[in-house]
Amino acid sequence: MRSHKLNPTGKADWRAVFTIVLAVPILLVLFLFLYFRPAEQTATSPTVVLATGEYPPFSGETLQDNGIASAIVTSVMREIGYESEIRFLPWPLADKNTKESETNQGVRAAFPYAKTPEREKDFYFSEPILAVETSVFYNPAHTPKITPQTGLDQLSSYKLLPIEGYRYLPAVEKLPQLKTPAEDNIAAFKQLINDPQVQLVAEATAVGNQVLAEHFPRQRYQIQSLPAVKNPLYLIASKRNPSNRELILKFNEALATVTDDQRQAIESAVLTQLDEQNRVLLNAFEASGYINGYFIADGQPGDKPPVRLPKGTRAIVEKWPDAYLNAVGSAGANDATATAWSTVRILNGPLRQEILYVDSRVIELP
Repeated sequence: MRSHKLNPTGKADWRAVFTIVLAVPILLVLFLFLYFRPAEQTATSPTVVLATGEYPPFSGETLQDNGIASAIVTSVMREIGYESEIRFLPWPLADKNTKESETNQGVRAAFPYAKTPEREKDFYFSEPILAVETSVFYNPAHTPKITPQTGLDQLSSYKLLPIEGYRYLPAVEKLPQLKTPAEDNIAAFKQLINDPQVQLVAEATAVGNQVLAEHFPRQRYQIQSLPAVKNPLYLIASKRNPSNRELILKFNEALATVTDDQRQAIESAVLTQLDEQNRVLLNAFEASGYINGYFIADGQPGDKPPVRLPKGTRAIVEKWPDAYLNAVGSAGANDATATAWSTVRILNGPLRQEILYVDSRVIELP
């Protein structure tokens, strides 16, 4: 007969048995937690490749969240379960790569694009991401008969310089066009400034103004614009990929939940960053230590008492005086007592976003 193993007292070690009994439920609970925990905690979201181009403030590689349109699109894609990989390409290449993509591993979609009959043959279109105003820009030195009151239907005798990769809405498309397009919008505005043969350039108003401010700060005041049309911009996906129709449908459902407040917050963040890139500082140059500003509505600077601005006020120069842009030729401009007034938009302090005249001597470049 086999004997039981006894401890020194001759009794079974019940403490070991008791420990095992307590440990089994704990191990079972741990196993069940690991086995049945939600899949999303371990799985990563698939990546969707999106194409776009430089179109500030709506898209741009150096912009906050890559621009207003980019921020909206990536947010909506995340809502439907995708992380976004944004590829910045020349516009013709973005269009080509998106149209020719037939698999989910290629470029699934591109933005922000206007809807045209030509594009509708090749692409699925989302609901509008945002709406932008398009203007026709002109150089009064080359087209003196165009005035701010000129209508779009009165431009039939002028020629538009098209931009490679752009497709225009009918109101702009019907304008006579030069045969050779500009490589991009920077090249288009350079020709508009310098070439008398280039009479018109069509571009989103905000984009055109940003290009002029960033690339042609001295000449930007030569260029004027006529608001033409307000048009929506979309996310587009190739019809060659059969999965893209469902992608666009899901995108539209999530896009509909984006509120106006969310859109405004995205826009504000991007525009604030652009302002900070172009800001100047205002500092007193007189012994009094005061920085004076004059409201534009008050007429000529100095007609009414000024408002005081704190030292270190940040601002955007909306318009420099002519003496800062061109050679000083007149006797009045050479007079050391003549004040050169700049128009600025205040970025901080109690007068934030006000447009004021200031003596240009208070402006300090960062």
